[in-house]
Parts: sequence; structure tokens; C-alpha cells
Amino acid sequence: MRTLALLCFSVLLPPLAYGQDEFDDLPNYGDDESSEDDGLPEAEDEEALDEEALDEDEDLEDAPFDEDEDGELSFDEDDDLLGEEEAAEGLEEGVDTAQIFSAVLEETKTLPGEERSARWDVYLQTYPKTVYRERIAALQQQAMDDLYAERVDTSAALSGPKRQIMLTESTLLENINPATRVKFGFDWGLPAWINLMADAEYALTPRLSVHAGARKRYTGWSLEPGARVAFLKSTALQSVGSLLLDTRVNVNPAFFALRPQVAFGTKIGERVDVQAQGGVELASADGFWTQTAIGGGQVAVRASRGVSLFAEGSFYAKYLGWPGGVFRFHLVGFGMKFFPGQKGAKELQDPMEVTLGASVPWSYYPIPNWEYHQGSVTGQASFYLDE
Repeated sequence: MRTLALLCFSVLLPPLAYGQDEFDDLPNYGDDESSEDDGLPEAEDEEALDEEALDEDEDLEDAPFDEDEDGELSFDEDDDLLGEEEAAEGLEEGVDTAQIFSAVLEETKTLPGEERSARWDVYLQTYPKTVYRERIAALQQQAMDDLYAERVDTSAALSGPKRQIMLTESTLLENINPATRVKFGFDWGLPAWINLMADAEYALTPRLSVHAGARKRYTGWSLEPGARVAFLKSTALQSVGSLLLDTRVNVNPAFFALRPQVAFGTKIGERVDVQAQGGVELASADGFWTQTAIGGGQVAVRASRGVSLFAEGSFYAKYLGWPGGVFRFHLVGFGMKFFPGQKGAKELQDPMEVTLGASVPWSYYPIPNWEYHQGSVTGQASFYLDE
């Protein structure tokens, strides 16, 4: 019996000893001193930690972006706990983040107005559920304003030829704005009319210029020197009023003519140019001075920074009051203008202006003398040399 008891005891003793060693490795939660040594927080410390964590969450919610002094959105990179790609992970498709918006905002600051607006269009297509939609609409409106704005310093007096008013030129009428420029053009009338012209103008002052050119008019080739005097040239009003003191020396038949006119042009808003001119041509033809009423007007609309649409008309009426009828040839024209050298909305004058258009006679008499000119195609290029 004793032998059997010793045998059972020897079998059970090793597992009991092994189990006691495992329990010895576990922390003793019943001992107050060991609890303090392990660094575990008391209940009050746990509540304080919970409140601190809630405060940190609230700070993160308020952190995405602020507005700087200029009203632009700015993002504090130190508050960005997640990178742009990490922040986008797990978001619903079409939803952006504050950092994505801020990065694109910074990217567009140096872009021209047209490209800036297009970039935000792409952004809205990529993130249609953005929470910054109203802000983006305001940014696009600002981009369009910058595109068409012509910011002219109205406080400064005209100090040089470069102080120009941006008025488009006419193909049927005379230039009204004193400036330094050269101009070339053609007028191809169907079926049997061709007019070539060239003119060079130099601005002595912002209000006075002289010019000389050659062209083929209905009475033949002529040399045409003259001067332009601006009695009104206001950057504040964006308006020009001028006296056009032009002359003509017709080659064949040979005669001399004076062509004084009064002209006025102005900008309406940021896109529309309007001008008109009128006067008389006094020609020493046929042994006496003949009087011909001349003039016309133009309206041009700036469709974009580099393109303008225009419509214009001119009148030419001779032998007013004669029994045989008034000799007249009135035209109406339309077309497009391009500004390939335009550098931005802040430019005072486009350095280059190219015109493509057409004109047709809407009233002419007598018919036999003018029936060959049933319409024409017009091209013109002006290069501004003001510094």
C-alpha cells in the first residue's frame, strides 16, 4: 500500500511544479506595491487621459485650413497627420480633402485666368462631391475677372507713347488713336478689284502722331500723309477723341485732297469697343473743289483674351444736292480680330492685331460705275512699336 502511494505521488509531483512556475510569471494584481511598480494608472488618471484624447480629436477637426490675410485658403502642413494619398484612402469616390484642395489652390496661383478656370473645371469633374464648391465658384469668377480686366493706373498722367487705350482698329475707317505702329493690308473685291495699303505712324507725344502711307482707293493710287491730334485721351474714362488731319495726293488722275474728320472711341465695360468718325473730303478735281461726305463707325466685342468680333460700316457720298443724284458708295463689313502677341490682361496695348473680314456695298449709285465691286475680302495686320 505504501509502495502504491509513493508511486502516485512521484507521477503527480512534476506537473504540479511546472504549473506553479507559470503562475509565478503572471503579475500579482492583489499586491498594492506591485501595482504601483508596474506603472498602471489609477481610475482618475484614466478619466483624465480620456478627456485629453477628446481634446486632441477636436483640435484635429479644427485644423484643416485657415484663411490668410489675402483671403486665400492656407493649409498647415504640421497639422496634416496623413499624406494626401493616405488621407484619400478610404474616402468615398469624388470626395476631396483639405490638403488636396490646398495643393491645387497653390498650383493655380501662378496660372493665367483662362488656364486657372479650366484647372478648377477639371477639379470639379474629379471631385464632384467636394465641400469647397462655393469657394471654387468664387475662384473661377475671379479668374474670369482677371482674364478680361484691363487694370490701368488712372492716377498717373499720360507720360509717354506707351500709355495707350486699348481700342481695336477698323478696316474701313481711319485710325483714331495716336500711337507708334506700322500697318499693312489688302482689300480684294470680287470679281475685279484689288486694294493694297501700307501705313507707318509715329507718336510724338501721347496725344499727337504723324503718319504717311499709300493705298489704292476708288479714284486710283494715292499718297496719304497726315496727323492725328487727340483732344481727349483718358485712361480713367477709357476714351479717345481725335482730330484726323489727313491729306491725299492722288496719282492718276492727279489731284490733291484734304480729309479732316472728327473721331471718338470708347470702351464699354471690359469687352466692348465703340468708335465713330465723320468729316469731309475736299478734292481739287475737275477744276474745282468737290465735297464728299466720309465717315462711319465700328463695334467690336472681345470674345476672349486673344479674339475679338467686329461689325462696321462706312459712307462715301459725293455731289450732294446735284440734280443727277448723289454719287455714293456705302459699305458694311464684319469679321474677326486676333491678338497673337497679347501677353496678359494687364497689357495696356496689344503688340499685334490681325484682322480677317469681309465687306459688301449696301448702297451705291450710279450702278454702272461700281457693279464690278460686289463684295470684298479684307486682311490687315498692325504692329505696335510703343515701348
